[in-house]
This record gives sequence, structure tokens and C-alpha cells, in this order.
Amino acid sequence: MKILALDLATNAGFALGDSNGKPTSWSKRLKSPEDEPERAFKKLGIELRDVFALETPDIVVVEAPMSMGGMVKLDEESDRGFKFTSNPNTIYMLTGLVGVVFGICGPYGIMARKANVQKVRKDFLGVSRPKDPKRVVLDRCHQLGWLERSCRDDNRADALALWSWACGEFGRSAEIQRTAQ
Repeated sequence: MKILALDLATNAGFALGDSNGKPTSWSKRLKSPEDEPERAFKKLGIELRDVFALETPDIVVVEAPMSMGGMVKLDEESDRGFKFTSNPNTIYMLTGLVGVVFGICGPYGIMARKANVQKVRKDFLGVSRPKDPKRVVLDRCHQLGWLERSCRDDNRADALALWSWACGEFGRSAEIQRTAQ
């Protein structure tokens, strides 16, 4: 099963590969700081169209955006919980990017799914909330040989972690479902 995993943000990460093979990855700047979010929607649509012209994934997987934005631990010494850190423009952009993915995949007949970031990290790292998630995911990708040691692109690394999770989540069951038809 061919899986495309997307870490959606201003700088988006992409990971593509057969669930039984080694993925390729890249990143793409979807907008500049002064651009409106709609510019990112358009650039993501163009990037997906271009990818689908060369490769037709069986499934595209994205991180589900949190409805209230990102969270950060209030106090390491207490269990008071988390506070939200994203602003309305960021939430709009991230949910819009997910909408673009589903909107583009539909006409191509490509299945699209959302994934919970904590489940992805738990699967990829063994813990759902590491102290420095970007660094730990990047280190794991280096360890697996999926990124060259000099690469510091955490967008690619996050897409690779998502791709890895999707392989386990959809790879085998989807293959079984296709052969049964």
C-alpha cells in the first residue's frame, strides 16, 4: 500500500512510500509570513496535484488539528494541566489545510484520514508527550536512516513519523481488504 503522510504547517513535511518499503520525504514552504493563509491552501493543492500526477497513493494521512490549537504544560511540577497556545489565524490555517487535503483527495478517489499526534508519537517513540518532541522525532528518523544526519528538518521528520504510524494502522488491513474484493 502506498502511503502519503503530511505534516501540515507553513513549512509542510511530506513522506511517501510503500508500507513495506522505505519512505522518501521532502518539505515545502506553503506561504511567507506576510501571506494570507489562503496562499498556503492554493500551494498545497498544487503540490498534491503534482504528486498525484507522478504517484497515486492509496491513502493520504494528516495530523488532526486540535480544535483549540497547540497545548503546552502549565507547570512541570504540578498536574494543573495544559494551556492552549495557538491563535485563531493558526487554527484557521491548519484546519483549512486539512480541508484542502480532503477536498483534493476526493476527486482523485484517494482515501484521506486524520491521525492523533499523541498516538503517532506513542507508536513511533514509545511515549506520547516527550519533553522535546521535534528533536526526539528527528533523532529517531536519523537512527532509522530515513534522514541524513545533517538534516534538521523537523517537518520532514514529523511526516515520516506519521507515515510510519499509518503503515501499521492502514497498511496491512487495507491490503487484506483490497485482496478480498
